[in-house]
Amino acid sequence: MITMKDIAAEANVSRTTVSFVLSGRCEKDQKISPQVVKKVRETAEKLGYIPNDLVQGFVKGKSSVLGIISTFPDYLMPLVRGYSDEAARHGYSLRLIPLEKGDINKALMSALRARVEGVALVGVTERIREKADWDFFLPKLPVSGLMDPVKGRTFRFNQEKSAALVVDHFVEMGYKKIFCIYDKGEYVLKRKDGYCKSMKEHLLQEYLFMDSPEENCFEKVICGKPEAVFCGSDYLAARLLQEMSKHFLRCPDDFAVAGFGNLVLSRFTSPPLTTVEEPYYENAVAGCRNLIHFIRTGESLPREEIIGKLIIRGSTGKNCEPEKE
Repeated sequence: MITMKDIAAEANVSRTTVSFVLSGRCEKDQKISPQVVKKVRETAEKLGYIPNDLVQGFVKGKSSVLGIISTFPDYLMPLVRGYSDEAARHGYSLRLIPLEKGDINKALMSALRARVEGVALVGVTERIREKADWDFFLPKLPVSGLMDPVKGRTFRFNQEKSAALVVDHFVEMGYKKIFCIYDKGEYVLKRKDGYCKSMKEHLLQEYLFMDSPEENCFEKVICGKPEAVFCGSDYLAARLLQEMSKHFLRCPDDFAVAGFGNLVLSRFTSPPLTTVEEPYYENAVAGCRNLIHFIRTGESLPREEIIGKLIIRGSTGKNCEPEKE
């Protein structure tokens, strides 16, 4: 392995000079001429010198590492990839920190011990975030979860406006008796709120059905004879389609169905499911960029509101255009 000593010998300079140049401290030392700086860097490149990021981190007092805290379910992998790609563009690497048994403070302490410069909470629910000792951690560590690191709880992705896209689509298709199925998931509840706001804007009556073990909401929906049903997630929509088949009902002949998330299963239901694509990757890129900016400047970037993309498939009408993706 090529060392600084090898570079110093090849460039005919001292090892201290090589250290100052390769660490970037030469910019503060007027005794090192631009010609020498150039020669050292060219020599290092010619010899194939690879800096030790861990050592560099100790020297500079910075690790150039961001932490990701999550339970890491499969559907959130595009978020991790978005963070990884954007972090690399800014000279950072990632450390994945598992959220075990919902113990957010244990995960944040692991991040501190790993000497990361900032942390992103990915897919961590509000209930778990509320357990964090923010007074202890925030002064020591910028924390983001696709949130504003200062306020700590401002989401960039607008679930409500994204859900309203489905209601608007139903109305454009001529449907008026539009039902909504939702569950207790934090984000699904926000989508339900988007449904309610949009229904009010269109001067339509709301029909809300809560999925719970105690009640068969799918049976109630079918008995209510809707024209269209918005489901707060693709999983709920797939379950509704299954229930329809048990009653020998066809979608969209009997009523239209749409979900949310654009999960893989949404392509393979019968018929393929109209849904809203949540831009996980783009959301992560924006969140990572904001976190790095906050680490470097102490300030957040201007808020970027991200709205999902409506993916139209056969579940919302025979005359729908082909899949728009």
